Amino acid sequence: MKALNFSVKEILPSLLNKSKTQTIRPAWKDIDLQKEIGVFRKQFIEKNVEEPKIIKMSVNTRNALYSESMKKIKGWGSGANQKTIYGMQIIDKPNILGFILHSLKHQEQYFIEPKKPPCFKVGEEVEIKWKKESKYESFCRRCGGENLIMSVPALKCYLCEDCKYRMEYPFNKHLGTAEITEVFKIEMSKTMSGYHLTDWQKGVCSHHGTMSYCEDLAKRDGFSSAEQMFKTLDKMYDLSQPKQFYVYRWGWLK
Repeated sequence: MKALNFSVKEILPSLLNKSKTQTIRPAWKDIDLQKEIGVFRKQFIEKNVEEPKIIKMSVNTRNALYSESMKKIKGWGSGANQKTIYGMQIIDKPNILGFILHSLKHQEQYFIEPKKPPCFKVGEEVEIKWKKESKYESFCRRCGGENLIMSVPALKCYLCEDCKYRMEYPFNKHLGTAEITEVFKIEMSKTMSGYHLTDWQKGVCSHHGTMSYCEDLAKRDGFSSAEQMFKTLDKMYDLSQPKQFYVYRWGWLK
C-alpha cells in the first residue's frame, strides 16, 4: 500500500483528530539538468558540427540554476551581465512550463517539460503516516518531535525535549488508512498584490482574501487559515514563480 507522508507541524492537530482530508503536493519533478543539457549539446553538434552559443531557458529553470546547489554543475560560469553553461549564454524565456534549450544562431531547440503524473488515483487506498523515514515510532502530540523521554515512569508520562510538552500518550507514526476520493490540479503564485490561486477544474481564479474557496481549501488541508496555507507553501516551494500542485482528497477508513 502506498503511503502519504507528513511532517509539517501546522497540520498535525488535524491529522490527529482526522479532520484533515486533503493534501497539496508538487505537480512537477526534478530534472537532471546536467544530463538534459548534455543531450541537447550532443544533438546540436550532430546537426551543426559546432557548439551551440546561446541557451534559452524559462524563468523557473533559470532560478534553479542560480541557486547554490546548481552552481556546482559542470561547465557553469558567469560574466558581468550574463550566465553561461558550456559557454552558452542563458536568456530568460518567461511563461513556459518547463524549459527550452535554444540556439538562436541555428534555431535549434530542445523542449523539456518537468511534469509528473499524479502519485495517487481515485479509489486507491493509502496509509497516512507521520515522518515515515524516521526510525522512531512515537511522536510528540504538540510539535510532532521524536525526542521523547519517560519523565514519570510510574505514571507513564512522557516529555518532549523539543518543545518541553508533557503528555501521557505520544502518537504512533501510523495514523490510519484512507481512500482517495478526488484528484485535481491547481496553480499558486505570489505577486506584489498578494497570493493567487487558480483551479482550472472548478473554474476558480482567486486572489487571496477575495474568495471563500481559498479558506475552504486551507480548512480541508488542516491549516487555520488561507494565509497560513499560502505562507507555509511559499516557504516550502517559493511561490514567487507560479507553481502547479496536485490536490489529493480522501475519506478516512480507520
